[in-house]
Amino acid sequence: MSSKSDKKIGIKKIKNQKPTIPRLTPSIRMEQPHLLVSPLNYPTFYFSKKRVSPLKPFKSLDKRRQIYPNNVAPSEGDIKFGGKFESGNLDRVYRRGNNSYEIHIAPDPKRTAQWFYFSAENIKPGTYTFVIIGFHRDTGIHHHGVTPVALSENDKRIGIGWKRIGEQLNYWLSSSGKPREYTMSFQFTVHKLDSMHFAYTYPYNYSDLQSFLRTLPSYVHITRNIFSPGKLNIPMIFWDADNQISSQLPEDPNQIPGGRKPLAIIVARHHPGETCSSYAMEGFLQKFFNKSDKEANEMRNEYSFLIIPMVNVDGVVCGFYRPGLNGIDYNRVWKTKSKTELGSSILDIIDSLTKTRKLVFFLDFHGHAGLWNAFTYTLTNDKVPLSELSPVFPETMSKVCQYFTATHSYILSPHAYDRTMRVALHHRYKVPFAYTLEMSIGGSTLTKEPNMFTPNEYRIVGSSTLTAMYEMLLLNENIKGKLDFKATEIDENVEIKHEKKKHHHHGKKHHSTNNSDYEYNDIDE
Repeated sequence: MSSKSDKKIGIKKIKNQKPTIPRLTPSIRMEQPHLLVSPLNYPTFYFSKKRVSPLKPFKSLDKRRQIYPNNVAPSEGDIKFGGKFESGNLDRVYRRGNNSYEIHIAPDPKRTAQWFYFSAENIKPGTYTFVIIGFHRDTGIHHHGVTPVALSENDKRIGIGWKRIGEQLNYWLSSSGKPREYTMSFQFTVHKLDSMHFAYTYPYNYSDLQSFLRTLPSYVHITRNIFSPGKLNIPMIFWDADNQISSQLPEDPNQIPGGRKPLAIIVARHHPGETCSSYAMEGFLQKFFNKSDKEANEMRNEYSFLIIPMVNVDGVVCGFYRPGLNGIDYNRVWKTKSKTELGSSILDIIDSLTKTRKLVFFLDFHGHAGLWNAFTYTLTNDKVPLSELSPVFPETMSKVCQYFTATHSYILSPHAYDRTMRVALHHRYKVPFAYTLEMSIGGSTLTKEPNMFTPNEYRIVGSSTLTAMYEMLLLNENIKGKLDFKATEIDENVEIKHEKKKHHHHGKKHHSTNNSDYEYNDIDE
């Protein structure tokens, strides 16, 4: 049981800026993606507080300096830039001077760009400066040395994959208009002619997911009958604990067979730029389907699972940071069933599954660009039995995962962020344990020396999630002995009730030595 003193009631919410801009509807880009090797784990990279003076972007863009798309024929020594591949989002590039380039990322449909991903060929030996323009939020982790990542073709030949890159890093407000715009600059050195890819953080695209799913055991069946607005299938995995099989879900949700064992739902990639959530999902699935893992075996025996590894596949393919192809933030559509066709289709499946099963646990993997470590958002609700025990999960995670902090996890009002999947499903199905698990795009301050995360750390967070679920749901007698597995009547009018209620979001500024000395006032869910 948690007391008021245990609770951190959120972070002060920044007003959403909604400028009037043309809605962008780019055609989905599915050219053959570059075949990139799996990211490797890298040695500890220590945070640096060293700052340098900002480089000012051009106030008026000089077309004579534009080299991508080619406004002028590139000179013999120029880098050849590109971004027309899966998850790429390069817009324009200008030559600032010798070995200095100004790179503009393409805007998202709703001006939420934070992700970048582009290629650069013909990089000759020397030190280069990249000034990247088009970010739309102040992400404090960069003020403490969190750098982007790069993949070198020369490194690939000796078995090295993606790694952190950048010296003289800077990140600053470059335009105070509406919306505000931020710029990043960094330097890097090439010792031998090279071609490279650069990204905001470790890429994980739709093709990567398809490749990973093929590595799962042959008894795992993937359901592919839900499609995105861009006509891509959204893979789902259903584990039927009653029959101990992974079965494909029928196209008609009403034909889903019933079951008595309780249900857990795990999802990821509501927001395309939060690629760490996909690495966490990999770690979760690898452990979950490992038949030699005792915890996984017991969870598969006692709980059915619906797993959606990538909700927003269109946004991932297009290289957006938060929205989908239609400009919608898919973690803001769940309060009203008819809000989107995709959301309605998924809710139809959950409605059918919960006719005979109790939905006990929900978790949504996300990435956070403002805070350190891994942590959760959850809620307590007097109207949902056992909801008061929701702090048990973050407390358990902090014991089984060295990168997770319960201290900086948050218990929010049951009406805060009510359009998110976490909160909407909690109310619709009376889910006692509903969480958003955030992982820093930067790294951890919990280890002996602060270090930047790599895909391996995110996978560890994912596998630790299943361990924490096992200890909480199957070993904790305060929970196991009190759970009522009777199916709950679906609250079809949840959206109507919520619209009449005032949100009680008791926000306060977040101050913490663990999450640095800056203020980050937006719950990035």
